[in-house]
Amino acid sequence: MSFGDVLIELTEHGSVLKSKWPKSESQTLDRLVGLGAVTLETKARGGRAVVTNHSVLMLEIRKRYPSWPDWKVDGHSRSESVLLTTDAHISNITYPWIGIRSLSNSNPVTVNGASLPLQADGWIFTSILEERISELRVQGKVILIENFESFIHADRLIDDLDVAVYYAGTMSNVFVDWVGNQDAEFVFSPDYDPVGMWQYQRLSEFDTVRLLVPKNLGFAFERFGNREVYSKGRSYLSLLSNLVDPRGDLLLVIELMREHRAGVMQELFHSKEWISEFRE
Repeated sequence: MSFGDVLIELTEHGSVLKSKWPKSESQTLDRLVGLGAVTLETKARGGRAVVTNHSVLMLEIRKRYPSWPDWKVDGHSRSESVLLTTDAHISNITYPWIGIRSLSNSNPVTVNGASLPLQADGWIFTSILEERISELRVQGKVILIENFESFIHADRLIDDLDVAVYYAGTMSNVFVDWVGNQDAEFVFSPDYDPVGMWQYQRLSEFDTVRLLVPKNLGFAFERFGNREVYSKGRSYLSLLSNLVDPRGDLLLVIELMREHRAGVMQELFHSKEWISEFRE
């Protein structure tokens, strides 16, 4: 499904499964959430983006695709309409950023030597351009989170955190190198699918990084497994299969994915349904 098709489903039906949203467009989703155009609802089988302000949503869509929705007039298919818009290349101008939340009183985050204030409220965080990430230092127990909603609810995923870091789906080499240069204990919290596990293996060379393996992960695959994310990540599964002597935690998830031919979305583990039943 193209990004155009995702936007069409969102505008016509009022919501779309988050698993359908391309990871390459994760920052677009974050912007829409920040503007109040959509909200993310956590479901057992994965999140859903729901329209909360249609006017703002359409304003953002038309900024990117000025001819929207000409497909109704010119005879193009809906997805072709988006792909053919002459201004679509504007979206290539991006400014990658990292989200940071300081969660303890021990001043675990500094930027250019200045301490970041406590940000215990989930909707307060600091962003830093990735090109300036060398100025950022963290210490203590740090969770690295793939999805924005999970970043906001980081304290539901694991106890005694000092810092939460949001890396927006796919890590750059700059970000990977930054992790390796920090004096901190990192807990990696991705989607439990081929893409997420491939991201983890990129950090597995560092002794300071471990994978967050939730209790009852096998049950999560059995009951809430998402076959679509597994199917979409087959190329990464092939790469994972060729790894020599992978870490035990990585191998565990690979075997669960193969057994159930599915992945599990990160959002499940901070949902109220999961916490009430399994989180101590």
